Amino acid sequence: EAMLPAEFDPELAIGTCCRIVPDKRVEFLIEMMTHLRRRVPGASLTVVGAPDAQSQAYYADLLRRLDAANSGAIRFVGGFEDVNPFLAQFKLFVMVSDRQGCPNASPDCGVCANWSMPRHLIG
Repeated sequence: EAMLPAEFDPELAIGTCCRIVPDKRVEFLIEMMTHLRRRVPGASLTVVGAPDAQSQAYYADLLRRLDAANSGAIRFVGGFEDVNPFLAQFKLFVMVSDRQGCPNASPDCGVCANWSMPRHLIG
C-alpha cells in the first residue's frame, strides 16, 4: 500500500515516527527541509505521530512554521499504531531528540531497512 503521495519522489522520501512533543525537535526537521529543498528540490518529509494533550500548543506552532515555510514537501500524517508501512517507504529515517534512550521507532526502522555496509568497513 502506498503511504506516500504520488507527487513525492520515493528516492528522496525522508521520514520520522515520533510523538509530537518539544523533546523530539520536529521544528529542527522543518528548518532542515527548508535548507535541503534548496539543494534537493524533490526531497520530502513525512512526520508520523501525534501530539499528546500537553503538547497541543507546540503542535500548533509547528503547523504555523510549516505554513510559513510554504512547503508542500512536508506533511504530518497523524498517529498510527503500525508505522511499518511508512518505514518501508522512507529512503531515509531521521530521529532528532533532546532526550532519548532507545525509541520504539529505531528497532522498527532496523527491521524494515535494506542494510548494506561498504565492504571496507566490514573487514
